[in-house]
Amino acid sequence: MKKISKILCGIFCTMLTTTYAANATPVKEHNNYFPDISLGVNALVNTMKFKEGYGDNLFAKHAGGVNVFAQAFPHKNFGLELGFEGYANRSRVAFVGTGARLANVFTVQNGNFFVVSSKIKQWYVPLTVVGKMNIKDNYFIALGPGISLSGLKASFKYLGDQGGHVNGGTDNFSKTKVIPILKMMFGYKFNNIGIQALASWKNTSKFKKIVSPDFYYVNNAAIYPKNSFNYGIGIEYFL
Repeated sequence: MKKISKILCGIFCTMLTTTYAANATPVKEHNNYFPDISLGVNALVNTMKFKEGYGDNLFAKHAGGVNVFAQAFPHKNFGLELGFEGYANRSRVAFVGTGARLANVFTVQNGNFFVVSSKIKQWYVPLTVVGKMNIKDNYFIALGPGISLSGLKASFKYLGDQGGHVNGGTDNFSKTKVIPILKMMFGYKFNNIGIQALASWKNTSKFKKIVSPDFYYVNNAAIYPKNSFNYGIGIEYFL
């Protein structure tokens, strides 16, 4: 992910340098490929995994969601995007077998297992600095870094073990944090309507270890998300 981040940042800096050089000559009139303001919506699929022993064997790794956004471009090549991403609440029944660590609580001993049900929900409010460049006719590519106010809520409930014992206790996790993001888009515009494909990377490992306030066994349960990645398609309307 670090290599990808460096590559994307390098492309963004190249676009910035190219635009600066172009502005050394008389500035051309703002054209129709880069309208000042647009509104849009994207359908997204998000992938987020967890560190080993900290939820990697408990939660659903993929979630569908929607991003609603607005873009403003004071310059034909550079602007801002503000959005809201909401993802579906995903549930899963997980089997945690011998040798696996159950959310930092304990390592399952030989011949034993636990069954748990889990839920996870994510949301983001990303603000992105967007560099946009027309590549051919009405086709464009856009790229930019940003930050996002991000929220994660998760829980898991002990359903039983190899002996048929039912604990029934639930561990809950919740955290809100501002994290770095990177976004790339490719689109096509016709009249006032545009379609786009996009991908983004989020530094969700910045959440670090999230400890449950609930206590049922020898340790408080804890989860630790890794960085996440999403992709999707969308439509936007140019005002």
